[in-house]
Amino acid sequence: MSLAIHHSKSALCSERATKRKYIPVILELELLAELQVARRTNRDSEFRKTSVNPGTSGTDYNRPQLLLGVYESSTTHKPPEFKPEILVLISGKRKSGKDYFTDRLIETFGAEKTAILRIAAPIKHYWSVKNNLDYEKMLGTSGYKEQHRFKMVEWSQEVRTKNYGYFNVEAIRMGKAEGKPIWICSDIRHRRDYNWFREFYPDLVKRIRVFATEDVRKSRGWLFTPGIDDGPSECNLDDISDWDLVITNNGQSTDETIPKAVETVIQWHASMNSSPK
Repeated sequence: MSLAIHHSKSALCSERATKRKYIPVILELELLAELQVARRTNRDSEFRKTSVNPGTSGTDYNRPQLLLGVYESSTTHKPPEFKPEILVLISGKRKSGKDYFTDRLIETFGAEKTAILRIAAPIKHYWSVKNNLDYEKMLGTSGYKEQHRFKMVEWSQEVRTKNYGYFNVEAIRMGKAEGKPIWICSDIRHRRDYNWFREFYPDLVKRIRVFATEDVRKSRGWLFTPGIDDGPSECNLDDISDWDLVITNNGQSTDETIPKAVETVIQWHASMNSSPK
């Protein structure tokens, strides 16, 4: 597997998002009623250990909080008071190699210093609790996750529309990011999530796009899925052309390109850390 690095514009995939109307999967009243039942049966008690105030220090950021008010009003979820030294946003299509590069960064900086922010984690966690699904399987690469992906994506879009930054804050919490200098969002996909990070961490964000051809992605198990691969979760960032770093991952040797990409991130971090605060 090889990654050729370009610091210029990305070769964007030709897939374009089709215009579609999303139908809410869960009506607001139904959601509130079912969450109340979940509370009574203690199904979600392990997630609800504290009341959530994302801007308050001391909050437990280790578990997703299933907020009853998530549908009640439009709001912007603000970040916690603590910040990283660098926040790396990694974007790319399914099976492009985002996780592979993320793993190399973790090996370099050390797990004890690195927080991995997976936007999909709180989405999958909630959806698993709500629908009595296997959360561990939802995190994996099996067909189990794909069976539930479409409705899960629809629901997440509804939440993003009404609650700007909700999943970003939950990802920070689940990533146990407090006290860790390196934050890596390994699955930035949606424009709202992307804009939220840039709005609240303007001087700390570096953006990386991992690209692979369709043939290479197919060789890794990718199969085009209507409604997913031509929908917002895969195409929402296609028109961005000014990435800070583009990695072309088309299956050739990684002996030179991956270390160079990692070294670029190291230099970014060193530069930010040496800048006057």
